[in-house]
Amino acid sequence: MTKKYAELSVCSDADDSDPEYVTRLLGLTPTLSWKKGTEYQRKCYDADSKTWGTTPEVHSRTVWRYSTEFNVPTQKMDDHIEFLLDALTLRRAQIEALLNEKERYWVSVGLWRENRCGHDSVALSREWLREFAGLCHDLWVTYIHLEDEEGGEE
Repeated sequence: MTKKYAELSVCSDADDSDPEYVTRLLGLTPTLSWKKGTEYQRKCYDADSKTWGTTPEVHSRTVWRYSTEFNVPTQKMDDHIEFLLDALTLRRAQIEALLNEKERYWVSVGLWRENRCGHDSVALSREWLREFAGLCHDLWVTYIHLEDEEGGEE
């Protein structure tokens, strides 16, 4: 199984930050969002009983994320990158407004890939890097190679 997507994240440590502001500003429905101070149940593993449970936590920052995971029907990273770049380019002025509030909002673009077999890479063209550089504070790439349930590679 392979999972690939690209995402825009807008985070804030400000107590009065609101993910709805980002939604209204960008005109995009987030894939997920939460407000600083919101309670949630964090999933945790108890090594003694070898069971999963939850523990109450409070979000330490406001987060707003828009992902291509459910918007792009292919598993080709290039398609996910192009989709996100198209969405962001149409909203360049709004994203620049967030970028200019650096003390309040942090804007990131991320590329995510996880799989259970084989190796892969993504080549970021000069044009993509130039475009992303103008649309975020940072760009991150996450690659995860998962193991099967018995602990070995599939």
